Amino acid sequence: MIARRVLAVALSLAALAALSGGYLRSCTGPRPVVGASWAEPLEGGMRAVATIQNGGGEGDVQVTFRLTDAQGRTFTREESAQLEKGKPAEVSTWIPAPAGPYQLEVEAEYPPR
Repeated sequence: MIARRVLAVALSLAALAALSGGYLRSCTGPRPVVGASWAEPLEGGMRAVATIQNGGGEGDVQVTFRLTDAQGRTFTREESAQLEKGKPAEVSTWIPAPAGPYQLEVEAEYPPR
């Protein structure tokens, strides 16, 4: 009987710790979402730009820009950005890539790797 109570209390405490840890993590950091993104040619490469919306708190995020050409070649660049609570941010980078048409993909992650 006592062993069941101890087990029930231990399981309840473990569940509470897991729930509170997930809750605090989701409340404290940014929740980045990529909005508009585009690439424009510059001499010797491309300038990639993305608007990152933030539905969470303040913190650093990692933004990955990936340009892919018609032959499947990929050019990648990572940047970090500081997001403020509830505010969008524009993040840009220069990617050394030959002239030509590209498909741009952008990902934003929190916490940064």
